[in-house]
Amino acid sequence: MKFKGFHYDGLFLSLAAVSAAALTALTAFRFGDKKFAVTEALIFTAVFVFGFVRMFSARFRYGRVLSFAAKKLDYTDSKVLSTSPYPVALCNSDGKIIWANDLFRADISENLTQMTDIKSLLGNNFDIDFNNYALINDRYYLVNSVTFHKQGEGYTAYKFIDNTDLKLTEFKYESGIPHVVLFQIDNIDDNPNLGRETEKTELQSIILGMIYDWCDRFNSTVKKISEDRLMTVTERSNINDMIADKFSVLNSVRNYKYKEKNMQVTLSIGVSSGESIKDSEKNARKALETAINRGGDQAAILFEDGSYSFFGAVSKSADKKIKVKIKLWARQLSDEILAADRILISGHKSADFDSLGSAFGIAYACMYLGKEVNIIYDDKLSLAGDVAELIRESGHIDLIKSPDESAALVTPDTLFILTDTHVPHISDGAAAYDACSHRVIIDHHRLVPGTETDKFLFIHNPNASSACEIVTELLQHIIKEDRIDANVADALLAGIMLDTKEFVLRTSTVTFEVAAFLKSSGADTLKINKFFFNDAQTGKIINKVVLDSETHNGFAVSRVDNDVPKARLIASKAADELLRISGIKASFVLYEENGRACISARSFGDVNVQLIMEALGGGGHQTMAACQIKNADVDSAKEMLLSELDDIL
Repeated sequence: MKFKGFHYDGLFLSLAAVSAAALTALTAFRFGDKKFAVTEALIFTAVFVFGFVRMFSARFRYGRVLSFAAKKLDYTDSKVLSTSPYPVALCNSDGKIIWANDLFRADISENLTQMTDIKSLLGNNFDIDFNNYALINDRYYLVNSVTFHKQGEGYTAYKFIDNTDLKLTEFKYESGIPHVVLFQIDNIDDNPNLGRETEKTELQSIILGMIYDWCDRFNSTVKKISEDRLMTVTERSNINDMIADKFSVLNSVRNYKYKEKNMQVTLSIGVSSGESIKDSEKNARKALETAINRGGDQAAILFEDGSYSFFGAVSKSADKKIKVKIKLWARQLSDEILAADRILISGHKSADFDSLGSAFGIAYACMYLGKEVNIIYDDKLSLAGDVAELIRESGHIDLIKSPDESAALVTPDTLFILTDTHVPHISDGAAAYDACSHRVIIDHHRLVPGTETDKFLFIHNPNASSACEIVTELLQHIIKEDRIDANVADALLAGIMLDTKEFVLRTSTVTFEVAAFLKSSGADTLKINKFFFNDAQTGKIINKVVLDSETHNGFAVSRVDNDVPKARLIASKAADELLRISGIKASFVLYEENGRACISARSFGDVNVQLIMEALGGGGHQTMAACQIKNADVDSAKEMLLSELDDIL
């Protein structure tokens, strides 16, 4: 054994003394003083023997020191500790090992010294309460500890139980836990690029082959369960390999060109486990539904604790024909409205044109059906002042109520309708939402994992450009006339123009169809366009944010100064402006609001900013997202953002 303190006491000091004695003896012999040389030789021999005796007695003397420490502490009988069938170590309040039995020195650390820190053996991340297994010398030890005080000082005794065989059995069991993987082929039934049924059949066969080949790589057998769905049951170890592969089959299907054309066909994948195969299949269906509701082209993994992990989500959501579903939703929404005695409507906090515009559209449907209705709207943090003014100018002065007034409006039969978000706690009417037992949600944002969608009417289309687009489609089935009120049309078109960046992003044939309907209803595009104008001071601030931006591998990052009023509005508009710079794939503008660091994110779709914002606790859409980070300033939030961007690269 080696003991740091005794190296110097024994070997080092002995060699130093011997070297000095030998040098002196040789010098005396050379100059003729043989008697002195003999004397030095005797000294040489004595020191040499003494040094080696000291070195070889180090272990014995260190054992005496440790025994003395144990007796001094009077924690327990030292003989009992020494003869313990388990490795045992005693540490002081600084974590330094002051005593250890022979088993500890033999199995845990043979290079033990008086300065050894217990953390160097357990690891800095070891937590006795949550991670009481330590991997030492390729063995798994269950570590138990007892802390006590003696003579005003604190001590901790650690006992190490070798549970390697049990731990390896646990690993083997966990790696064999069955998981269900569900695949769904998206956008093939009504694909406009497939003119013939034979082409559809051929393309479907090719995609099935890709899935079969990919699953073969992971020792998994696939079973086709319907025309466009497949299922495999496989072990967790294979799932871990699929995760490491990042579900590359998503890229294979997305990038495949049939007859030199990209068919815009994608996969949605749901993965989960459960207490039984039946539970696993049920959870996998839930995960698959989440993947589809988030726009498809992604794998959603539902873990045992209810959390999700996502892969893919690169392509833009395809334009799916849901006209039949819209008609059904319109009838169900009408029934919900007619059954209520009052309707309360709210969008998300810091309402924008899409949030307030869609709320106004639903309020118009309620008034058309003869129901009493109010919109809950907080104008203090609003970004939709022009639409709010439009509502008041249209004669509906009492339609808007503040969040403080909303609680008094709730009755047992009140219906709450949430628009442009499916996360209730971020709405202006969060308190009223909780007080109401009848609810409807209308939203186009990709689904937040864990959202309950089966307890109320959930009108959700992640392929729509905006909530205003969905509401306009609903109105076309609820209002039995060829047109709607012109002021309502203005508000709805303003929301669509905002979320599509004036028909540049996330547009589909449906987007232009509803825009044409709103225009025919009297929507004034010139008046709406003025909603997007900036005053001179706002324009200067936005330009400064753009000029101060930094570029990181195609990502533009900037910030709004803390003393700037309406920082949220400035950030969103500056993020839009940054996208106009050539070579920018995505833009991120940071600002501070209510003591929180916030980020406004934008892209043209090549980069999914929703996934980046979700990683930081936010959400949104593929091309427009945001987040708020608690207990963080703008500088630390920027570091977190850059770290996420580096991970993407």
